[in-house]
Amino acid sequence: MKITRFIDPFEYKARVLPFLMQNEAQNCLGIGIIDILIVTPDVYPDAYLWEISQGQEILGAAWMTPPHPIGLTEMSAEAVGLLVDELLKIPNQLKGVVGPKAQADLFLELWARKCSEKVKIISTMQQRIYQLTEVSMPFSVPGHARVVEQVDFELLAEWSECFIDDCGLPRDSRSGEDYARRAIASKSRSLWIVEDKPVAMAGVSGPTPSGIRVSWVYTPNLYRGKGYASAVVAAISQQMLDEGRRFCFLYTDLANPTSNSIYQKIGYRAVSDSVHHVFDRI
Repeated sequence: MKITRFIDPFEYKARVLPFLMQNEAQNCLGIGIIDILIVTPDVYPDAYLWEISQGQEILGAAWMTPPHPIGLTEMSAEAVGLLVDELLKIPNQLKGVVGPKAQADLFLELWARKCSEKVKIISTMQQRIYQLTEVSMPFSVPGHARVVEQVDFELLAEWSECFIDDCGLPRDSRSGEDYARRAIASKSRSLWIVEDKPVAMAGVSGPTPSGIRVSWVYTPNLYRGKGYASAVVAAISQQMLDEGRRFCFLYTDLANPTSNSIYQKIGYRAVSDSVHHVFDRI
């Protein structure tokens, strides 16, 4: 068994995509990151891409876009150990791991055991990955969806920052304005509008061969509990299906029963569980 790092995302995609597509929903994050590295290589100039293999058979894949956590697929315990050993060679980079629960938990255990410094667990988020093939909106919500425009720049910048803070995501070099600029240029976010006022936001990112991941779901405190997030997620999901996607994928925090419930009412169905551990060396 060996681990190989790839520098060229095109080469990596050609090598690992058939393996990742064996479970497209579970691996949607990794597939989407490969797409980002190909389309916008300036976003993550220090990306790491690995495969674990035995001969010509791929046994696992992993990726890391600092300062974000390492992501990994299902793989054997031996493969996880090989990956940990590889990561120990990269100084002061790793701040977390996200992936299938068994593999992510084992990675954290081995990392804490093998690190020369003590490892402090900062947070753990139990997640669920959902997949949608048909939108079902069981209730009516006033308002309508609108794709973002230049006039929304300041609002998008502010709400992007709020979304990142709410989710406890690590900060990279991009600001809220950077995210807003890209969202407007790519038309990858929508707002829910009530009486000419934006009240909720949702976006898409990380396309896969058959689908795309819904994210950037945010509602300001003032407008929560009114169904606006459900409505905008349903609208952007339907838009993606209308444009030819077979699936929409979505990650949720299992500690938030409300969001898990509303997404299921829209038509999202659970396909896999994941965990995100955030840690640091002390």
